[in-house]
Amino acid sequence: MRNVNVISEDFELPSIWKTNLGFDVETPWWGVVASAELLLTSVENGLFYRSLNVGPGYVGPDGRVLYWNPNSPRPFGNTTATGGIQTNGARYNRNAYFGDVYLLENTSKGRASS
Repeated sequence: MRNVNVISEDFELPSIWKTNLGFDVETPWWGVVASAELLLTSVENGLFYRSLNVGPGYVGPDGRVLYWNPNSPRPFGNTTATGGIQTNGARYNRNAYFGDVYLLENTSKGRASS
């Protein structure tokens, strides 16, 4: 079984933008110091791994698209040899000649504030 990993041709190294803004003020009451801080984080080029060796899936009873094989005798990860080809019965509708096939891409999703 072959595992394949590829990187997108327009891939850029990951980068995250972070901003801090804070201030402290001494109040006129017993020398108490009041503080405030704002932290902002935004993903510029994050990592996104896309699995390419999955079939179209099927719609489960609750309406979600599922990718595990409901007909497998061990649907959570059995591996059996079939005619010299290793197959994983847990994956639904995939190409059995390949194991894991991943594409590494960038994403700009992800941010936080506090």
